[in-house]
Amino acid sequence: MSRFLTLTSAALMLTACGSDPTLSANPPAEGPAIWTLADADTTVHLFGYTQVLKPDVTWQSEAVSTAFNAADTLILETEPATPETQSDIQQTMRSLGFYQEGRTLGATLSDEQAEEIGTVSAQFGVPLTALDPLKPWLASMQLGVVAISAKGYDLTQTPVATLQRQATERGMTIRSLESPTTLMQKIAGLNEDEQIGMLLHGARTLRDDPEQTARVNSAWLAGDVNSIAETLHGDGGDDSGAWPSDAVYTLMLTERNEFWRDDIATLMETETGTYFIAVGLGHLAGKDSLVSMLDEAGYTVLRQSRQDP
Repeated sequence: MSRFLTLTSAALMLTACGSDPTLSANPPAEGPAIWTLADADTTVHLFGYTQVLKPDVTWQSEAVSTAFNAADTLILETEPATPETQSDIQQTMRSLGFYQEGRTLGATLSDEQAEEIGTVSAQFGVPLTALDPLKPWLASMQLGVVAISAKGYDLTQTPVATLQRQATERGMTIRSLESPTTLMQKIAGLNEDEQIGMLLHGARTLRDDPEQTARVNSAWLAGDVNSIAETLHGDGGDDSGAWPSDAVYTLMLTERNEFWRDDIATLMETETGTYFIAVGLGHLAGKDSLVSMLDEAGYTVLRQSRQDP
């Protein structure tokens, strides 16, 4: 499930483009994109990060560093990793992601589906039988993680981990927009057909577009939000970035952006200070991006200029 790894921290998901007047007035430049909205006593910087990078990639531009260093509070997409949150994640996976009473993934899939997914998973040294204990949503997540690892991406030294470490060193307040299990609980609530569709879509993306992550990361490092939107959300007018279904797109992207838009509106109205909000890059690209939603809500969201790291 490579797209879930891109747009959220779990596996994928989870960005506005040409139709957004704010972005149209600010053409891409080198360095990851960052936006700012402010009133008399509150400033919010919005930063979209990639979930995985190859080792030793430099990504913190001067604009990103300046915004981060000016902030009093770091707000992450999900709660920072702690022994407690890791325990919650494991418990959620066990209770919602594993079959009970002898049922298996292979028996749930049709023969054609099993063959298609098994062919892809075998390319990464994972026979379909190894995924048998997992429900389709968790099998999709696991397949995406295995594929990313096999391609040499570092799953530990991520941009969000770097931000968290730097915030801790600076003594910044660290908050989050949702718990790490919130999205998993929602995905697990999808009906079985939707979950199988996610698994098939992820496997087909790994098979048909093996360089998707590399392409998205290149666009991210160049500040090319339009290309991110085209690849992840299909905003270029073809089906290459289509999600598994409208239901999955709504669950993983638009509903969460709506919640976060409201959270930011409340923050602007009730709190003071400077905030650095970091979410998966897919949430800040495309027609349903958090940037577009804030713009439509009446906020002036300005894209910052970038310079080479």
